[in-house]
Amino acid sequence: MASKISDEDRIFSLIVLKNKLAVKEQVEKCLRELLDSAERGLAFITLGEIMISEGILTLKQVKAVEQARNLYIRSRKVEAIAGYKLVRKIGEGGMGQIYEARQLSLDRRVAIKVLPLEMVEDDSMVRRFEREAKQAARLAHENIIPVYDFGKLPGEYFMVMEYVDGYNLEEIIERKGKLSERTSAGIIRQIASALDYAHSMGVIHRDLKPNNIIINKQGKALLADLGLAKRLGSDPDTITKTGVVMGTPSFMAPEQIVNPRSVGVAADIYGLGVTFACMLSGRLPFESSDTMEIVKDLVEWKSPVTALLDGVAVTPALRTVILKMAAGRPEKRHQSAREVLDALDKAVPPPPGPAEEGGRRDQGKMKGRR
Repeated sequence: MASKISDEDRIFSLIVLKNKLAVKEQVEKCLRELLDSAERGLAFITLGEIMISEGILTLKQVKAVEQARNLYIRSRKVEAIAGYKLVRKIGEGGMGQIYEARQLSLDRRVAIKVLPLEMVEDDSMVRRFEREAKQAARLAHENIIPVYDFGKLPGEYFMVMEYVDGYNLEEIIERKGKLSERTSAGIIRQIASALDYAHSMGVIHRDLKPNNIIINKQGKALLADLGLAKRLGSDPDTITKTGVVMGTPSFMAPEQIVNPRSVGVAADIYGLGVTFACMLSGRLPFESSDTMEIVKDLVEWKSPVTALLDGVAVTPALRTVILKMAAGRPEKRHQSAREVLDALDKAVPPPPGPAEEGGRRDQGKMKGRR
């Protein structure tokens, strides 16, 4: 019987047994039923479904076992061909699943972003994923997570990045609520400095939001996820040409909905401004709205920042800066990240001496690859 069982089902069975979710006799009975089903032309029935029908596992347990199995299979493939061992899944986004991993040759901890299996057959997604790796690899800045490597395996695409021990800004806001003006301004300084550098290199991010800003345990802010980044002056993306918008609706600049082909630096400034307001208010934008309501507001060139800051104690000078950063019309915003830094220094002067938590603008000068 074992010779007819697929590797996936064999590994699934071993995980079930190792975690004492079933005994050997129960697993063997389910495997026999799986083979019988295949012989009757019911090959679409899975081992997990059989174990649920037999009352051995719950749906939640099956999903957990499937996740562990997929991680093991991917880890084995990546380790065997590319020299990396996946340790655990630490995040997931629209363009990939992120794993903590170990680079075996250098014995160092790294993060590996793997293109989801359902996207591997989509040429446009593969091109975007590879573009993200190449865009990030071109950028050497201490507030941008560096990319070390890009790999293509049979049925797999992955990129290797620096592992950051910390939390994304959305998690911090959800856990702590409102952040102080000084802490928020410090984080914005660092990311604005990273954007100033990226823009000078001809790259716009197009998906600025708290989830794409990682704060490490030393308080340094790092810009992540260049999956939607594009070169300034380049031809519009194939996806954009088809009329499909790119970005996260709650943080998208109105022009990303109204005229996606015109998106430029000002869209990044907008996303950074909305993120700034989120830190000060302890809330995310459009919390009670569905996607269509959000799109309706954006089509009308409305910004959520005024509502976010309503009732929040913010100095008038800083409120003015944020409202300009996230103005609905792109021509009414700061026209560069450098302008944001200059305005922010006047509204919330950075302290003298060593950088505060959240950083000084001189942190943004280009550094060599770490």
